[in-house]
Amino acid sequence: MNRLPALFSFLFALNFVFETSTSFAQDADNIRVNQEGQMQILTTKSGSEIIGRITAIDDENITFTTNVGVLIIKVVQIKSVQAVPLSAFHGDVYWAPDYNISRNYFGPTGINLKAGTGYYQNIYLLFNGFSYGLTDRLTIGAGTFLLPWAIDGQPYFMTAKIGIGPTGKETFAVGALAFAAAGKSFGILFGAATIGSGDRNLTLGIGYGYSNSVLAETPTVMVAFQRRVSRRMKFISENYILPGVDGALVSYGFRFFGEKLAFDLAFINIASEPFWPGVPYVDFVFNF
Repeated sequence: MNRLPALFSFLFALNFVFETSTSFAQDADNIRVNQEGQMQILTTKSGSEIIGRITAIDDENITFTTNVGVLIIKVVQIKSVQAVPLSAFHGDVYWAPDYNISRNYFGPTGINLKAGTGYYQNIYLLFNGFSYGLTDRLTIGAGTFLLPWAIDGQPYFMTAKIGIGPTGKETFAVGALAFAAAGKSFGILFGAATIGSGDRNLTLGIGYGYSNSVLAETPTVMVAFQRRVSRRMKFISENYILPGVDGALVSYGFRFFGEKLAFDLAFINIASEPFWPGVPYVDFVFNF
């Protein structure tokens, strides 16, 4: 019997429990006086972005202080105000976040996508996948491999990841990645814990593979590290200890990213028999 529908139903039910037990009430526009230790990015309805601080609010206007002067802006002209920590500024330059922190190269972190955001990922031009944040705690995804030699039975996958417990400097998630091909189903049940920030973090993961309804006895272990090195570049190493494999599977490389696009270039190697520089890994990601 195919257990995938029951498995994903359980994950959705688990998400409902955590969603209803946590309050996410917040001001949609976040129009409030700036707090110590942060700056604000104000976006107008015309699309302009201004960096500064809200220092006063009345019924019709706000006072917005910037490095070049003080602006009086009508409340009805404001689309949103995003608070960002001072640590996101290097000199007078704002370093926008990496919007791809829910994943390493391919494996998950303990961080989920924000509700209403998602991405399309292409690996080696053959793998095509989409992920989407249904809520701040539930990320789902699906995709397929375009294999020229398997025209009649292209493999496809489904995935779901659920954030559990409180969020902060430590984030935790559990989920499943399920593949189907040639009438068979296989995949992995996983858990991931991420410690740190979007600019520098460590992820520890553990997963149990399965084929049809048979679960593996020995887990796969993942250790991944991300470190931002410039405004648009991040170093990432994603590594696995695989059952029955002599030597860890290691990878190292860089992510180049903007607000909408990201490009990963890395090399994969076997620790027991390394060769320089390794097998190239290339992916392209569009965030939406």
